[in-house]
Amino acid sequence: MSREETYFWKIKTADSLGAGTDARIKLLLHGDSGDMEFSWLVSEYAYLDQDLPPDARGKHPSAWVPMQPLRERPKDFARNVVTLGRFPPCPGIGNLETGVLISDGSGSGSDWQVDSVRIMVSRSAFWLADNVVLVKGGVEKPLTFVLEAETEWSPMAWKRKQAALRDLARTDPVKWLAQKRENDRMIASVRPTPYAEQHSRNALLEAGWTPQQVDDLLAGRSPASQAILGKVAEGSRVLTADGIRVPVEEGVRVPSAPGSVLPPLSNRESEPD
Repeated sequence: MSREETYFWKIKTADSLGAGTDARIKLLLHGDSGDMEFSWLVSEYAYLDQDLPPDARGKHPSAWVPMQPLRERPKDFARNVVTLGRFPPCPGIGNLETGVLISDGSGSGSDWQVDSVRIMVSRSAFWLADNVVLVKGGVEKPLTFVLEAETEWSPMAWKRKQAALRDLARTDPVKWLAQKRENDRMIASVRPTPYAEQHSRNALLEAGWTPQQVDDLLAGRSPASQAILGKVAEGSRVLTADGIRVPVEEGVRVPSAPGSVLPPLSNRESEPD
């Protein structure tokens, strides 16, 4: 299940006569991991675009608001005004791809001219849709987003990291466990982690290792821990199939001689301690 995230929106109205609107606005977002249903946009802040420094104006994703407003707050969604707000917290939707913008057509200026729509999550990922132009009252306006900027702490980066860790748990559980325990140790220096070992056990079982293999890994026993992977003397690894018996030297599994195949372990046999 995706982590809960808070997404922020920022919409710039075009700088042309009659571009603004008094209508109510709602927005839907679609990502590669899910959707955010239509939400009415509730403004939290607004400023004129020229209140940003010239080098941050328009295209700089990290310049979400001016450091110091230079004038009284302008009207939301008015001409050349940047209006900002946030969506209610929701499960993460991954990399933002498309959206739909709707004006309900109420008030004056029901046809709204939009320069750009930006979305931010966790100050770590920024998306832009700048192909908006005219939003007619009561008509859905499709949006196409591109990723402007991303940090190593973004939800997508976190998802890629988790996938890499799951892969490591499948292919090199010894290395994975060492990294996991080091991370648990760092966390434990700040707050208690009473279930860290159980989490490690569950992750290794989900990676496909048997309960006996997981017990050996957690206890640091050989050969079922270090030897599981088929490591050779130089530290490289060879693929091994479950149930194939291979020689073990000093707790490290080494490959058989070329062309030789050892029989699978029988139910009565066990690898040496």
